[in-house]
This record gives sequence, C-alpha cells and structure tokens, in this order.
Amino acid sequence: MRPQDHPAERWQQIAENNTLLQAAASLDPTPSGVARLRGTYSAAEIQIALDVIAARRSAQGRLEQAEALIADSAGTQQATPAALSAWKARVLSQRCPGAPLLDAGCGIGADTRHLASVMDVRGCDALEARCWMAARYSGAPVTQKQITCIDDLDAACVHLDPARRDESGRRIRDPRQWSPNAALIQSIWATERPACIMLGPGIDLDVLAPPAGVQVAFCSIGHSLIDAAALSGTFAQGLPTRRAVRVLEGVECSGLPERPPSGPPPKEGLFLHVPDPAIERAQLLHLEAAQHGLHEPAPGLGLLLGTQAASSPWLTPWLIEGITPPRTQAMQAWLKAHDAGSVTVRTRGGAASDVDTLAKTLSGRGQTHWTVFILRLGRKKTALMASKAA
Repeated sequence: MRPQDHPAERWQQIAENNTLLQAAASLDPTPSGVARLRGTYSAAEIQIALDVIAARRSAQGRLEQAEALIADSAGTQQATPAALSAWKARVLSQRCPGAPLLDAGCGIGADTRHLASVMDVRGCDALEARCWMAARYSGAPVTQKQITCIDDLDAACVHLDPARRDESGRRIRDPRQWSPNAALIQSIWATERPACIMLGPGIDLDVLAPPAGVQVAFCSIGHSLIDAAALSGTFAQGLPTRRAVRVLEGVECSGLPERPPSGPPPKEGLFLHVPDPAIERAQLLHLEAAQHGLHEPAPGLGLLLGTQAASSPWLTPWLIEGITPPRTQAMQAWLKAHDAGSVTVRTRGGAASDVDTLAKTLSGRGQTHWTVFILRLGRKKTALMASKAA
C-alpha cells in the first residue's frame, strides 16, 4: 500500500481509533481473519490499520516509541534508525547551533524528530500523508512541498534525504534519477550551504563527484553499513573528505581516501583482518594498516594481513590455520582432518557463489566450527581455513 492512496485525514482517523488498531494487532492476517473486521470497518480502514501494525513491528528496535507510531510500513522501513538520527542531530547542532534547518524529504519524520530536539527545524515532504505522519511523530511543523530546485530549500541549513526508490519500491542506484537528483545536489555543494545529504550505503561517489569541501561519512550499525551522509558548508568546514562512523559505539575516524599498502600473500599463522564496512567504504583502511603494521594481500581485496591480531574497533582478526585450493574435495579433506562441525563460508570479489550451499556441503560431524575464506588473490583463488582470534 502507498501512503498517497489515502488522504491524511483517513490516517488521522485511524490514529484515533484504538479499538481498530488493537483488533488489527491481534488479528490473524489471513483472508478469514480480515473478513471478521469487515462487518464493522471499511476496506480502507482495515487496510490502513493493518499497515500501521506492520509499520510498528518493523520499527521495533529501530525507532523510538514504535508502539505508538502511525505510519505506513514502506515509509517505516526506509526511515533512518534512531541511533543514526541522533548522531546526525548531534553533529549538525554542534556545527550550526541555533541555525534554522529544513528537513527536506522528511518521510515519516524519523530524522525530523531528533533534529527538532536540538535545532530550529521544520520539515517538508512531497506526500500529504507523510507530512501528517512526520508532524505527529516529530512535533515539528511539516508542510507539503516537492523539492525541484535550490530555491525550494528556503532555510539557512538543510538536511536532505532524496527519494531513492521508484513507485514500485525498487531502489534507484543512479543519483541522476533520484528526486531531487544529482544536479540539484551538486548545486547545493556549489553554494557551500550547510547541508547534510543522505546518499545511501551503496553510493557510487564517482557519479556524484563531491568537491573537496564535502565530507562523506559512511555509517555502520552492528557491522552493517547503514547509510552515507555528505556534509557540506559549515557542517564540513575544516574536516577531511572521508569519515567512518560506528554509530552505536561512538567510534569515528577520518582522513583522506587512500589504498592500504600491498604485501605478501596469506600463509598459516598469520592473521586476516576483516574491517567494519564503514571504514572500508570510506577508503580509510590505510590508517589501520599504518597503525598496526598490516597490509593488503591483493590490491582492492579490502582485507588486511599481519603477524599479530590487531586490537581495534574497526577490525576483526582471524587466525589462518590452513590453506587449500578452493576445490570442494580439498576443503572437505582439510576440514574433516581438523574435526570440522559447522562451517561458515565467506568470500570476496565473486571468488565463490552460493556460499550457503557450499557451507552445508563442507560441514561435518565434528565439534569445531571453522570459517572458510575463499578469496581471489590476483588471478589465483585460494581457501583460507580460519578461526576467530581470541
């Protein structure tokens, strides 16, 4: 269901109907279960109520006051996690204390809520229903507006989250097809306005080509890359062009993007270090390599190798205990000889496919869990048998 399928007044009516929401929450979501409500409520009311309950369940553990949320499930799934919203609010308010800020493309108001707690914020969104949802959730004023040109951004500071999905919900990878699109984003950067523009975790920065005065911060939660924020103007003044943030831990690093040094291939007894995705996407692995005496065993691999297990919030070290060709028979033989029970397979650069099926094939009846890294080192593929370093 799309939020624009129903007017804001209808969503507000559902918000005030606790009896319907309680019934929807306890409903068996089958045709016969839904049919029980049809004698009392209209099809539209039932549809909205069920979507609100789905949104609340999706928001659990991600958004504040999920149990009281009134929003559509699609908007909730796309909403910024509360921890990341709080990080942005803290960073922006420290850089521009007291400045008015427009939260453009505010969606259901997840970011608006946190920004409004520390700044003079108002929001806007292209959809009427989302404007009502955002105002209710954030407590900030929200108006309906489609951002089509830079003049629509009528505030000293801007937080902008472009629409990066089409009407069917599919993700749009090319920023030239976003709304607002790459051209408007680049015009914001050209004016050096204080702005925080959300780019998505998979952004190809070569397409957007941020200028030197823009810092792109890649943010992770629980070792999963969540989003990338481009800070400009006063929000980025004097900061390096790349930043990595582990949001929950409050750990950050920043610098200029570089490749880590290359070195010899893996061998038994060395430690393979898997980085948090935020520091890898920020191209700041060279900082960890320099600090801990590590190198990349193949250019662009994104893993670091060393003689010692590095103690770092950015790296997870694995002890290499065996090396085999990546043939199933060879890997099975090594694992069987080393008491293999459950096996996890990890890969990089398309060196292996269908890793879940392969992991089941390699698993044995032993007591020891092994992790197998199947990697492409130049033209050669290899399998590393590893255990997590203590």
